[in-house]
Amino acid sequence: MKSKKGSILSRFWNQTFLSNRFFFLLAGFSILSIIGYLFPIFYKITIGVLFILGLLLIIDYILLFSNSKIKGKRLLSERFSNFDENKITLEIENHYFFKVAVTIYEELPFQFHLRTKSFRASIPPQKKKEIVYF
Repeated sequence: MKSKKGSILSRFWNQTFLSNRFFFLLAGFSILSIIGYLFPIFYKITIGVLFILGLLLIIDYILLFSNSKIKGKRLLSERFSNFDENKITLEIENHYFFKVAVTIYEELPFQFHLRTKSFRASIPPQKKKEIVYF
């Protein structure tokens, strides 16, 4: 019987989003490594920069998966009106000690006929941000 939590590595890996920039950098390092066979100085530079970026990646993961979190709440009325505008407030709290930029994808009920509702916000450290829409 498998545990529901899974291994520590799979838990972190499933929460990680790798952008195209990561893969372009990886391809660039691969090309520089190949060029390093012709010109050894490129190989030494590539290994040095790759080591530094690996250390920065580890530091980034430690900061990201520490006990700090981003918490969110949706505040709305108990019932919506059919004819009046209905106020919806998204309350996002940043508990990290650094500023974060977030994109919030609001999953509205299909009856609202809005499929692409998203918000971008920059939240200072230890602060709260409210996003209000109707």
